[in-house]
Amino acid sequence: MTSGRLGPAAGSLIGEHVVRGNYTPEIRFTVAQGQDFLEPVVLTSSSASASGSVPLAWQPVSGAKAWFASTMGSGESGDFVLWSSSEAQVMPMLMQHLDPQDIARLLQQKVLMPAGASSCTVPTEVAKAAPQSMLALTAFGGEANFSHPARPAKAPAGWRPDWTVKLRTKSSYTGLLGTDFAEMMAGRDDGDEDEASPAAMPAQRKQKPGRSLLRRGLGSILGQ
Repeated sequence: MTSGRLGPAAGSLIGEHVVRGNYTPEIRFTVAQGQDFLEPVVLTSSSASASGSVPLAWQPVSGAKAWFASTMGSGESGDFVLWSSSEAQVMPMLMQHLDPQDIARLLQQKVLMPAGASSCTVPTEVAKAAPQSMLALTAFGGEANFSHPARPAKAPAGWRPDWTVKLRTKSSYTGLLGTDFAEMMAGRDDGDEDEASPAAMPAQRKQKPGRSLLRRGLGSILGQ
């Protein structure tokens, strides 16, 4: 009961959902307004500066609880270079959905940037060592929990519902470091755009919803 298909750009989870299976009870839950997909992550600045560093700036995302940026790539020396926006030493591959407790802990440790963050800078040393790096920028959203029966305010230790659904959201952008795809595509004539061309592909990816599209379908949110 999984799917790797992405949802449409205007898709929404708001409303009633029903899950039926041969070996499971019927699962019904309703997603409210504040529990929907996050908005796409939109970079407003990602061009290299005169010094060689790459300042990044992005639009706010409503409902974002924290942010994380990272790059990875190799240079002429053959070295593989990893960088992240974390102020602590961590592997920069922080792309999975996070629960609220992890978000709070990683914010306290300054691994994640706060919800109100709107910019950071990839250092000159990183950009020069691996100029063709891939850039990832992620906004982490909240969590919604559903169960039947509904969880009591003070659930006893042995409380066991018939089923539970856990919904976590995030929104991600990926692209090439130092490349402003919006500016690049703005200079193209409409008649020149080829959807299959390599130049058009990054812009199309940016226009796709950078939301937590539950990449494995509803099956990915049915765990504890």
